[in-house]
Amino acid sequence: MLGPENPQRVVEQIKQETGLAAAIVDVNDLGAVKILAATSDASVPLLKQALRKNPAGKRRRTNPSRLDSPNHQQLTT
Repeated sequence: MLGPENPQRVVEQIKQETGLAAAIVDVNDLGAVKILAATSDASVPLLKQALRKNPAGKRRRTNPSRLDSPNHQQLTT
């Protein structure tokens, strides 16, 4: 699954429509976390720390989608 063409625009739209901080990230099972886009109120250091353990179970060649609520409870995959 490819990410959006303009990830920053997507996170800003999420923020505008929901009022929630948003980020689009690329995470793998090797501990790599790349923040592709984030709203200004999203904590990039916290995102990297929380995602480093690969909570979605992504491997290098798979692309699961994940949406989490502000309390880190998984909503959809």
